[in-house]
Amino acid sequence: MKRAITLLILIIATATSGFYVDAELYQSAAGYDYVDTTLRMDWETLETSYPSASPGYEEVLLQFEDELLPHELDSIQESGIEFIRRRGEPVHVGRFYRARTISFDSLIKAREFGLLRVSSGSKQFYPSLTSSVPATRAPEVWNNLNIGDASIDGTGVRVAVIDTGATWLHPSFWRVTGEPYDVVQLGPEFYVDLDGDLQPDLDEGPIRVVHDYTPGTIEASDEYLYIDIDDDGVFDFGDGDRWLCGVDSNEDGEIDLYSEDVVLLNESKVALFYDQYSGAVYQRGVNLTSSALSVGDSHGHGTHVASTIAGGQPGFTQMVGMAPGADLIIIRSPLQSSDIIDGIHFALVNEADVINMSFSSFLGFMDGTDIEDLAVNEALREYGCISTLAAGNLGGRSKHASFAVASGASGSAAFSVQNPPDYSFLNILWHSSDRDEEVFLTTPDDEQISLGRFSDIDGTSFELVEPTIRAYVFPDTSIRGTNQIVIQVSEDEHHWDNGVWEFSVVNDAGESIRVDSYAWDNSWTGSNMRFTSQIDNSRTVSSPGTADLGITVGAYDEGSGQITSSSGRGPRVDGVAKPEVVAPGTSIRAAYNSLSSLWYTRSGTSMAAPHVAGLVALLQQASSDVTGWEGLTSVLQGAGATKTHYSPPDDLWGYGLTDALSAVRHLLPLSAQPTLDPNEWAGIEEVYSGNPEEGISGDLDILSVLGYMNTTALSMGVETAEAPGFSGPNTLLVEWDYDGNPETGEAGVDCRVEVTGGTSQVYEWSGTSYEISALSSFTWSTSNSQYLAIDTPSASPGRDFSVSTLNSSGLQDSTGWLSLDERWRPV
Repeated sequence: MKRAITLLILIIATATSGFYVDAELYQSAAGYDYVDTTLRMDWETLETSYPSASPGYEEVLLQFEDELLPHELDSIQESGIEFIRRRGEPVHVGRFYRARTISFDSLIKAREFGLLRVSSGSKQFYPSLTSSVPATRAPEVWNNLNIGDASIDGTGVRVAVIDTGATWLHPSFWRVTGEPYDVVQLGPEFYVDLDGDLQPDLDEGPIRVVHDYTPGTIEASDEYLYIDIDDDGVFDFGDGDRWLCGVDSNEDGEIDLYSEDVVLLNESKVALFYDQYSGAVYQRGVNLTSSALSVGDSHGHGTHVASTIAGGQPGFTQMVGMAPGADLIIIRSPLQSSDIIDGIHFALVNEADVINMSFSSFLGFMDGTDIEDLAVNEALREYGCISTLAAGNLGGRSKHASFAVASGASGSAAFSVQNPPDYSFLNILWHSSDRDEEVFLTTPDDEQISLGRFSDIDGTSFELVEPTIRAYVFPDTSIRGTNQIVIQVSEDEHHWDNGVWEFSVVNDAGESIRVDSYAWDNSWTGSNMRFTSQIDNSRTVSSPGTADLGITVGAYDEGSGQITSSSGRGPRVDGVAKPEVVAPGTSIRAAYNSLSSLWYTRSGTSMAAPHVAGLVALLQQASSDVTGWEGLTSVLQGAGATKTHYSPPDDLWGYGLTDALSAVRHLLPLSAQPTLDPNEWAGIEEVYSGNPEEGISGDLDILSVLGYMNTTALSMGVETAEAPGFSGPNTLLVEWDYDGNPETGEAGVDCRVEVTGGTSQVYEWSGTSYEISALSSFTWSTSNSQYLAIDTPSASPGRDFSVSTLNSSGLQDSTGWLSLDERWRPV
C-alpha cells in the first residue's frame, strides 16, 4: 500500500498570547482516541485489502506519561510492541519512543503503563532552503571575548544537524593543526615542507588550488589549497591529499606561494556522522576516514547549513560560520517523523548541546502538539539541549487562508487545483468548545459535498469518493483542542479535479471561531494548489517551529533591512507568539556539496536557523548553565541589541534581529581587574557621549559613559578627555535610583558612589542622610577611562543613574540622568 499520509518536513530553502493550554493536561482516553487517524487508516486499509495477510509491523511514535523503566519496557514488548533500539538501548527522547507494532490490540497493554498517544512514524519532511555572519556581530565575539584564555568561538560545544547530510570532506569542515609550514619550489611547482628539510618530497605536493591556478594571486578570502599527492588536479582524500590554507602575512588579500606560508588542515570538525539510510555511524579518529568516502550529502542543503554553523578557519578565510570552534554531529536523514525522533535521540545520547532543524511541515495541528514539537520541548527540559528551527517559507505564497465565522454563520475560502501531485493536501484547523461545525467542499461546478459534522467524524478516517474528487479524509483533535480535517490525495487511484474549489465551515451555534487552512502541493512555489481568496500571510510558521520551547527563526534580508516576503510569520494558530528571532536568510553564501566548486548561494529560513544554532554554541561555551535556559533566553534578550528589541515579540521579527555580541554580552560576566583589556568590554554600548568642553580640566571632562547591568551589579566605564585624575578633592560621583522610585531617596537618589584616590565608597540614603553602605564596589582605571562596578541591592534594580565629576571648586561636569532601560534585560 502506498503511504496514506506524508507529513511534509519541508527543507526550508527557497530557489500576543491567545488560546494556550498545557499539552500535558488535555488527553482523551476514550476508545482508541489516543491513536492518530492517519495510523488507523493504514491498519484499516491493510485489514480490508489484505484480510488473510500475515500481520505486518507499522512504525509508530509512542508518547508515555513518564520515561519507562526497564521492566516496563519488557512487559510492553510482550504484547507485540517492538521498541527500536541502538546498541541495546531504546531510541527515545524522554517520554517519546520509536517503536513498531502490529495492531490496535498490541497497544492496550501499553495503556497500563501510561501510553498517552500513538502517532505514525512515516510522516515525511522536506528541506527548507557573501558571508552573512558579520551581520550578527559573531566575529566581534571571537575576536574580543574570552572564557579564561580561550576565545569564545564554540570550542567544546557539539552542534547536531539533522538534515540531508554534509560533504564532510569539504575544506570548510577541517581545523588548522600545527604551525605554518614553509613552501618550497621545484621548477613551476610548489610543495609543503612538512619535514622541514627544505626539499620537496612525494607526500608534500605539488600544491594545487581549487579554483585559481596562478600561484601569486590566490584569493585569501574564499580559496583553499591542497596537497595533490598523485598530481591529478583533483582532491582525493583516499590518495592522501590534504587541505591547506594560505597565510596572508602581508594582509593584501592574496596568497603568494613565492613568499608566504601555508597551514595544514588535518582535523575534522565532524565528530560523528550518522547515516540513517544505512544505520552506519562514523566517528572522528576511528572510522571517519577513507572508509567513509561514500557518505556525504547528495542534496547540498545540509552541507550549506552545517558550514553556516561551524565552517571555516578564522584568520585564514572569510568564509567562516558562526561558531568555527564547535564540533558537528551530522545526521543524514530521510526526514520522516520517526527519523526526526531517532535523530534527536542520537544527538542527545552523544551529548549535543544544540540541534538545528532546517525543515518543516504544514500537515500537523500547528499548535505545538505534534510529536516532533513535543520532542523539541523534551530535549530542553530533560537534557538542556536547545533546538533552532526554521520558520518556513510560506509567506507570500498564497498557501494559507484564514477567516472568522460568527455563531450562526458560515465562512469560506476559495482555492485553485491544477493537477496536484501525490501527497498534496488541504489542512483545515480551528478551535471550538462544542465541535459541532460542519465542513463542506464546493466543486468547480458548484456541487456541494459535505464532509460531515465534526463531532460525528472526529477520530475517524475515511476515503471520500466522488466524481470530482477521490481522497483520504482525516478528522482529528489535538491535545490542546485544535480541530483538524486533512484532505489528501495519496493513492494511484486518487484524483482532485482541476478548477477553483471552495471549502466552507458552518458554525450553527456556540462561540465565534477562527479557521486557518493550508494548501500544500509539495513545493513552496508550486501552483498546483493555491488559495484565491481569504489569503493570509500571518500564522505561517511551520512545525517543528511551532514547538513551545524551540527557537524559531525567521529570515531577514540584509539588503532591504526587512523580513523576507516568504519568511513564516506568527503568531501560531492558537495565538502563541512566534517566531522567536530572525537572522540573515537571503543570498547566503556557504559551502557547496562539491570539492571542485566550493561555494553556493541559497535563501530561506533554512539558512537563517543555522546562524542561531551557531550563536547558541557560543553561548553554551560562555555559560556554566547545563539546563540550556540561560542560552535560550540570552538569544531572545540579546536580539535587536539596543536598537530594535521587541517585547512582547513581534509577529514578523520575534524579539528582533539575532545579535551574537549582544546575546553573549547578556550572559558573560564583565571583566573587572586593573589589567583590563578594553576589548573585553566589547558590546557594552555608550549611554552618554559628549565633546571636550573649554574650562574643564581634561581629567574631569566626561566624554562618554559605557553602562551595563545584570542581576548582580551595575558596571560602567567613564572616559575622560585626559587620563582620569580622581585623587584628593577630584572625585567621580555616581548617583543611582536603585529602586526605580523617584519618590524615595533624596530627589530620587537612593545611592551615591564616590571614587577618589583609587578607591570607591558606597553610601545609601537612610531617610535623613547618606550613610556608609554594606554594598560593595570596585574601581580601576586604564588609559583614559575609569571603571566602576557596584553591587545591586536586589535582583531587579532600577536602571537610572547619573555621573558627575567634582573638585574643590564644586561640580565640573555631569551627564544628567542616564537610563539602561531597553539595553540590558535579565536572562
